[in-house]
Amino acid sequence: YSDSIQALLEAKEGERIQFKEAKSRFDFGEAAKCCCALANNGGGKLVFGISDKRPRSVVGSLAFAQPERTRMGLIEKLKVNVDFQILSHEGKRVLVFDVNSRPIGLPVQYDGVAWIYEGDTLKPMPEDMRRRIYEETGVDFSGKVCAGAGIEDLDEKAIENFDFSIPKEHTMNLLTKEYNRVYNRYKNRYQSHVLKSKIITFLVQKGYEYDDVLEIIEQLWEDTND
Repeated sequence: YSDSIQALLEAKEGERIQFKEAKSRFDFGEAAKCCCALANNGGGKLVFGISDKRPRSVVGSLAFAQPERTRMGLIEKLKVNVDFQILSHEGKRVLVFDVNSRPIGLPVQYDGVAWIYEGDTLKPMPEDMRRRIYEETGVDFSGKVCAGAGIEDLDEKAIENFDFSIPKEHTMNLLTKEYNRVYNRYKNRYQSHVLKSKIITFLVQKGYEYDDVLEIIEQLWEDTND
C-alpha cells in the first residue's frame, strides 16, 4: 500500500471521515448529505472504494467518473470548498473528496437541512447546535455598556436620528416567550383567573405594555388551558 492508502485503511470512521464501497455508483444526493455533515463537523473526507467495515480493504470504486464535475456540483449545493484526489492500489480506484469546514456562524445545509454526523450516524442538526453556531459570529457591541463613557462621548446627531422604538412584531415575539415561561412557572401553583392575574401582573412589571399583554393572553390562553 502507498502511504496515503495505508493511512485511510487505518483511519477511524466517524464524524471526520466516511467510507463508502460504491463499487459501481453512488447517489449524488447522498454524497452531498455526507459532505454537508462533514462540513458541519469541522471538515473531513468522504472516501469511495474502501470498505467501511474492519479490517478494511481496497475494493475499488467506479462512482463519479467525472470527479471535477461532482466537485463543482457539491460546491454549488453546499457553498463550501471541496477538493478531490484519486488514488490507486493494484489497479483499483479510490476517490477521496476533501471537504472544508463550515464557515464561522453559519451551518451548511443541503436541500434545506443541516446534516451532521453523531459518531457514525447521519442525522439533522439539533436546534441547540444550530443556535450555538449562529452565536459564533460575535458580540453586538452596540448592545454593550462602554465602561467609562460619559454623556459627552455621545454623538448628538446620531441620537437625533436613532429610532428608539422596537418593532411590534419583535415585542410580541418576546412577550410570547415570556408568557410561556411564566405560565409554566405558575400553572401548578394557581388556577383559572388567579393564574391569569398573576401572569398579567408579572408581565406588566417586566415592562411590557398592558394592552400588549392582554393581546397575547387572548391569543394564547385557550391553547395553554385546554
